[in-house]
Amino acid sequence: MIYDGMFHPTLPSDEDKDEVYFRELGRLFDANGIAKSLAINLPNINEHISQTDYFRRVAKAERLYPVPCVESQTLDDFAVEIMRYRDAGMRLLKIHPRTLGMTLNSPVIAGMLQIAREGNFGIILCTYPYSQQTLPGEVLHAPTILNEIVPRDLHVILAHGGVTQILEVCEWARTRPDTLLVDLSFTITQLWNSSIRLDLHSIVHRFDRRVVLGSDYPYESLASFSQNSAELLEEINPASAKLISMQNLEGFLEKLA
Repeated sequence: MIYDGMFHPTLPSDEDKDEVYFRELGRLFDANGIAKSLAINLPNINEHISQTDYFRRVAKAERLYPVPCVESQTLDDFAVEIMRYRDAGMRLLKIHPRTLGMTLNSPVIAGMLQIAREGNFGIILCTYPYSQQTLPGEVLHAPTILNEIVPRDLHVILAHGGVTQILEVCEWARTRPDTLLVDLSFTITQLWNSSIRLDLHSIVHRFDRRVVLGSDYPYESLASFSQNSAELLEEINPASAKLISMQNLEGFLEKLA
């Protein structure tokens, strides 16, 4: 069974239908070997629901861990937003630079990570670099940028693992053994039939304490995610497979409690 670290539920517009929706998700999880998941909100999926309402509703589902998505575009606004999340009991947030109209090396993103560290929050940081705002240097040197902007004592999951740079990002993650995890979503589905597939096979052998699995549903198929994950995990020892599929993420969340 897998703890899916990158799942994006689409909540019903009518809250009264949540119970039925969560039951359907449970059946979908069971069919694809998913034990539970981080339920990460995205502004383009649940536009009709505030972040705090999203958290409240998803928290009712036993197999989902709700994660709101940061909406602020200035540091002053973020300082207010993060306190609102703290008051609601949240400890893990998603920062998605592209939806904020920024790049990974934006000073605002670096400032948000510092504020999150000071507030003892964990962060899921999207590392997908390709957008109209992307600078060539950002694509070529993601690990260098991450080393500059991510505080050493901030607990971070690097969503999508730097995409085509995932092997290099995993090498860098070894320098932050107590606080950093690399998420394999996107690469495990979108790039499965590329040379990245060989990188992923190497990664699960060498970095079993540094990586977690993520489906990126509904953008990707849970069936494909489950099948590809099984191929990766079956070639490593059971203890390493359990770390990657479940225990790394559970341990990360325990540190935020």
